[in-house]
Amino acid sequence: MNYPVLFVKSIIGFFYSVYSFLVYIFQLLGFLRVPKKSLKGQLALVTGAGRGLGREISILLAKKGCTVACVDINEEGCQETVSIINRDFKLEAAKAYKADVASREAWTELAKQIAAQQGEVDILVNNAGIVASHSILEASDDLIEKMFDVNLKSHFWSIRTFLPKMLKRNQGHICAISSIAAHTKAANMTTYAATKYGVTGLMENLRIELKQMPNNNVKTTVVHPYFIDSSPINVKHWEVKTDLPSVSLQDVARATVSGIQKNQHTVAYPFYVYALCLAVKCIPQPASDYWYESFQVELSDKKD
Repeated sequence: MNYPVLFVKSIIGFFYSVYSFLVYIFQLLGFLRVPKKSLKGQLALVTGAGRGLGREISILLAKKGCTVACVDINEEGCQETVSIINRDFKLEAAKAYKADVASREAWTELAKQIAAQQGEVDILVNNAGIVASHSILEASDDLIEKMFDVNLKSHFWSIRTFLPKMLKRNQGHICAISSIAAHTKAANMTTYAATKYGVTGLMENLRIELKQMPNNNVKTTVVHPYFIDSSPINVKHWEVKTDLPSVSLQDVARATVSGIQKNQHTVAYPFYVYALCLAVKCIPQPASDYWYESFQVELSDKKD
């Protein structure tokens, strides 16, 4: 091992890390502005577009000038999202597609339909997910499998479907909605958190794979929102009790689209919760547990 070279690289890495951290802080505080790329004329595919965050992201992307392919297994909700977009912006700004994102075969057929009706996908937003709270012993085998199929494996199928053509055009953006659950811990969140850890790991490693490709211009963004304050119409699948304020769908959607425009590889909303979670990981377990218990998140399955 060449220790002198390793030492020099470590020194350079330290100062570069300090510099990057300061730049990031100045950007957060608004002292440095990050240019935003235009999304006008691009085709964005959004999964889980039939309600909630997927609907808000679809509407905001249309507002930025995108044509939107709205995908959801809930055909009625998906059509409603399309109607809102086409009513508020322009005729045929969006189209609805019914698909089970957990199915590999469905992605192949979906890609053909979208290519024939709208063209090639420029922005892929993997948002669809199943939200449920349970202890590891309470969950049924079927629910665990379904959550992994929808929340995690569907990301693999969608990326493997659309990334090759993005690479061929050397243009595109892949965005995944993860969760702050990928950086924290709470009881009754085992399956959900595991799927979100997986999404975060997938996107972090995909970014490195793409970075190693010469002159690559396909970007990635992974979003870590805190628990979203869904109104009754959006259906809450669990009850959340915490001293920290929840966040709105609209705010998370704005942060997501802004992250895409800025080519941010990581978007956390709100940032202070994300920073707290990262900091707590760096301290001994007893102290870490104290912090988690101080801002305890209590999850229980919603009883309709």
